[in-house]
Amino acid sequence: MRWLREREVLLPGVSRLARLVGREREAATQRLWDTLLAALSEQQRRELDALLVVAPGRRVSRLEEWRTGPTRASGPQMVKALSRVAEIIGSGLSRVELDIAVTPRRLAELARYGMGTDVAQLKRHGAERRMATLVATVAQLEASATDDALELLELLWATEPAGKARTAANKETIKKHPRLAKASAMLAVVAQVLLAARTWGEEEDVRVAEVWEAIEARIPREQVRVAVATVTGMLPPPEAMPEGDWRAELAKKSATVVGLCRMLTATITFGANAQGAPVLAAMTALGEQLATEARWSVKNPRIHPQVVTGPWKHLVFGHPARTDGSVDRGAYIVSLLEQFCRHLKHREIYADSSTRYRNPQARLLDGEVWAAVKSDVPSTLGLPEDPDALLAGHVAALDEALRYVGGRLAANADVRVDVAGRSTSPATRRSPSRRRWSICASGWRPCCPGSTSEIRSWR
Repeated sequence: MRWLREREVLLPGVSRLARLVGREREAATQRLWDTLLAALSEQQRRELDALLVVAPGRRVSRLEEWRTGPTRASGPQMVKALSRVAEIIGSGLSRVELDIAVTPRRLAELARYGMGTDVAQLKRHGAERRMATLVATVAQLEASATDDALELLELLWATEPAGKARTAANKETIKKHPRLAKASAMLAVVAQVLLAARTWGEEEDVRVAEVWEAIEARIPREQVRVAVATVTGMLPPPEAMPEGDWRAELAKKSATVVGLCRMLTATITFGANAQGAPVLAAMTALGEQLATEARWSVKNPRIHPQVVTGPWKHLVFGHPARTDGSVDRGAYIVSLLEQFCRHLKHREIYADSSTRYRNPQARLLDGEVWAAVKSDVPSTLGLPEDPDALLAGHVAALDEALRYVGGRLAANADVRVDVAGRSTSPATRRSPSRRRWSICASGWRPCCPGSTSEIRSWR
């Protein structure tokens, strides 16, 4: 239209323009179909047509089976979801080499149509449109099936083994809390009397009967015996191994996740950054270990003891560590799966074939493409080409603010900092939703998950 106006050409009618635009769109669509059809071999065309056929003994076609995701969160559904991904990848139809002229947008439009159209309708299309639609649909199915499997893994871990174990542990803690609190309060009174007895005179002059008389003036002796029995029955002795809490219960249910651990890394190709790489390597080796009868020991190269951290160490290696180097099979499997899910959630482990769980840095411009637009981007955003000075200014401002806040903490009697570095004030104690900040020697961090995600995005 601009070209016509600049040359003072009589503009055509709207209907003529509509027909012209429609004709060009149809021609472009036909070229897309022909390009996708030309990328297929005869064998691939027959295999794509076979996806629309309902095999004997089945109720729906293979394409409809591939388009149907998991229906509930369970171990068998997780294995079924991974089998679906493996079947799509194994067909080879999702990774057809396409011409560079086929843009992702046009391919996504075709895939959207193929994902929602009835199989009978697809059969009625001509060969070019049918093949092009199936190629785009199967390529999209690999990504959507991978998304479904990983989303189900996150949901399954949060609600089934880990979620149920935490719920059971919390219920047991709540059940014990009233009795334990009452018994501990009684023993605290006894301890106060014993400490006060040191001020009554020399130790050899203070008789046990006098101490008991002072204790019984506040708490009957029988109640003291009951309190001691309650505390010793609920709490382990100081030299005992720390309680495994929900982790110990979870380790007993490792059989429910063995199948998915064996298939996970063998089915989906994962990548990882520096933080997630050790866990991914350990998870890959775990799948190989589960397929063999090799001994579960730190001497086994498929066992990666360095990735086991925190409270899991006592459960995996024993407390003290077992002299023969043996590893608790269930605890090791569950501890690795927990770390894998955590790194996957933060995209420190990612799947390139996925759309939701892919590498967040994969779409960043690099190489010649970045060099072509590098000079325009900073000016558009109002930023300097060299970020060092800007970042140094932010670092200085943040350090100054931190030192200012830290200096005022000592002068404010209402603010208290616990041993974990968390600071609270009367205002934050009255309003739990208010942000709290942790001041520690290594810097600061927000105790709010949303703020953590936001700060991670600054990198």
